[in-house]
Amino acid sequence: KREGYIGADHPNIQNMLSEFQFIILASTTGRSRRLLPLTAKTPKCLVSVANRPLISYQLELLINLGATSAIVVTHEGESESIIDFVEKYLSDVDTLSIQFVILEDYVGSAASLLHLKREGYIGADHPNIQNMLSEFQFIILASTTGRSRRLLPLTAKTPKCLVSVANRPLISYQLELLINLGATSAIVVTHEGESESIIDFVEKYLSDVDTLSIQFVILEDYVGSAASLLHLKREGYIGDKDFVVVNGDLVVEDNIFLAMVDKHRAEDATVTILINQKKKVNPKDKKKKKNEVIDFIAIGEEDRLLMLDSNRSTKTVKAKKSLLQKFPNITLRSNYRDAHFYIFANWTLNILEEKHEIFQKYQIRLYTVFD
Repeated sequence: KREGYIGADHPNIQNMLSEFQFIILASTTGRSRRLLPLTAKTPKCLVSVANRPLISYQLELLINLGATSAIVVTHEGESESIIDFVEKYLSDVDTLSIQFVILEDYVGSAASLLHLKREGYIGADHPNIQNMLSEFQFIILASTTGRSRRLLPLTAKTPKCLVSVANRPLISYQLELLINLGATSAIVVTHEGESESIIDFVEKYLSDVDTLSIQFVILEDYVGSAASLLHLKREGYIGDKDFVVVNGDLVVEDNIFLAMVDKHRAEDATVTILINQKKKVNPKDKKKKKNEVIDFIAIGEEDRLLMLDSNRSTKTVKAKKSLLQKFPNITLRSNYRDAHFYIFANWTLNILEEKHEIFQKYQIRLYTVFD
C-alpha cells in the first residue's frame, strides 16, 4: 500500500480496522511515582524515549494502521500539555482526527471506559463494553445476619437494606450500581422472615429495566456471609466465574468498584477487599457507642493480610497460636473499617468449605487503590 502497489482507495485497506474504536488512555491514574523524577512535572505519556514522547509511538501506530479517528483521554491537571503535543504532532496529518476527553478525577482504566460509554463516546453495542464485566457473578447479601440492632428503631420492622438514605432504600444503590456497570444478572440473598418486602421492592424498582435480571435465594436461617456463599455454591447458584459480594446496606460509587476490578485482574488476586480508613476524631469529642463493632486487621511483613476480624470489645483481640507462631511480626490496626464489598476468586469457596484459614494458607497482600 505504501509503495503504491495497492491503491489507497482499496476497500479492504480502508475498512480493515473500521470495526474498532481506538482509545489512548494518556492520563487517567495520576502521576507515575515509579518514574520520578521524570514525571514530577511531566505526564508519563510525554516522557521521552529515544528522543520522542511515548504517546508519539501510539499516534504513529494509528497513522500506520490507517485509523481515521481516535479518542485521547486525559486528566484536567495534565490535559494542556498533552493536547498541545498531540495537535502539533498531527499538524501535517489530515488522515487522523483526535477527540479529546478530559476527566476531572483520576479514576483508572475501567472507570474511564465506563465514562466514555455514558457520555456517548463509545457505542452502546461495542462488544468490549458489553463483555467488560461478564467474567463476574454479582451477589447482594440483602439479609443474612438478622435484624440490625445498631440502627434501632429504624430496623424494628424494616430490613436494614430497605432503610431509607437520601429518600431511597439502601439496596437501590446496589441495583443502580449494577445497572450502570452493565451487569445482566445478579443474585439477591435474603432470609425468609424479610424476603417478602425485599423481593417486592426489588421487583418494583426494576419493573422498567429489561437489562438486569435478579435471582432470589431465600434462606431459612440467619447464617452470615460465609455460610451464605457456601449455600449458593452447594445449590449450584455460583458457577465457575469469580464473584462480587456486596452487603445490601452499602453505598459505593462505580469508579471505586472498577478500580477494585482493575487491581483484582492485574494482581490475579485471591480476594480483593474494600476497606476505608476511619476519620480521626478528637478524643474530647468522641462519644463511646454502645456495642460498637471494631474491625481489626492484622498485617504481616510485605503488607501481607493475616487476619480480618470484628469485635465488640476494644480490650481483647483473639488470635490463634498457630498464626503467631508462623508470623511472629504482626501489626494490628483498628483504624480501618471493613466495607463488606469483596471480589473473590472462584476457587476460594473450596477453601472455605474445607475450613482452611485462607489468610494463613494463601498470600494475600494489601494494595492501595485510593489514597
